[in-house]
Amino acid sequence: MLTQFTDKVSSLKLTASERALVNFLLNNPEMISSIKLTDLAKVSYVSGPTISRFVQKMGYRNYSDFRVSFIKEISSSITDDTPINYDLPISPDMSVFEIEKTIANMMHLVIDETINLNPSKLINKAVEMINRCSSIAVYGSFTYLPFANSFKYNMERIGKKVEILNNEGQYLFSAIRTTPDVLSIVISYSGSTISRNLAKDVIPILKKDSLPAILITSADNSIDYNAFQCVLNLSNKQKFDIYFSPLTGELSLFVILYILYACCYEKNYQVNLDNIKKAIMRAKSI
Repeated sequence: MLTQFTDKVSSLKLTASERALVNFLLNNPEMISSIKLTDLAKVSYVSGPTISRFVQKMGYRNYSDFRVSFIKEISSSITDDTPINYDLPISPDMSVFEIEKTIANMMHLVIDETINLNPSKLINKAVEMINRCSSIAVYGSFTYLPFANSFKYNMERIGKKVEILNNEGQYLFSAIRTTPDVLSIVISYSGSTISRNLAKDVIPILKKDSLPAILITSADNSIDYNAFQCVLNLSNKQKFDIYFSPLTGELSLFVILYILYACCYEKNYQVNLDNIKKAIMRAKSI
């Protein structure tokens, strides 16, 4: 961390006060993003002129230029190569800044993996299936309900009805009444932990009747993939050995559902835009 900074410092002849300042910066890097020169002088127990002389020795015109450079180096110090325990990404004594950077990096990697796992050809197939259907039935666990509801809200804004089924008592009856114009979307993070009712009731009906269906999952285990015409892939970085949160699965699902919505929106862009504008104007007139 801060290799460029430490390399540059090691080549300089520093006073005792300047060395104290360097130690403070290395031990409290997150403070620099928001602290003024006068405040830095107070908390590091060195004078303002000492800070000014130090940053000039480092090759900067002033403290402001130094701070910008320092923040940039901090931002790039946690890179994609930094090992992350996705099941337990935080550890004792981590600073708020370290937690922010770790979670942000974790999310960035999950988004990249999700996009790489779902090439354009696969997304296009799913979008074509959505556009052909009259409505959508989403089957999933309570864990993914907020993301399914967000998808429902967005899709209904562009005229596509969505029903969310997260109660296992609904699964069988919904599957039985499903017709060829209804698209079923089954969400299961791991095929090995899929709901017994989904595996026993819904998927066999989808397969037997050749009903349009999309599976969103991360693992090829017990799910019968032959029941689905399209399979979208969630990031599977978490193994759940030591559970922190379902962040990777949730974020991956969020990305997939938003990409599907965006692609559907784009297919009838002007019509969707005009309809939303009309709805907003109507709401304002009430």
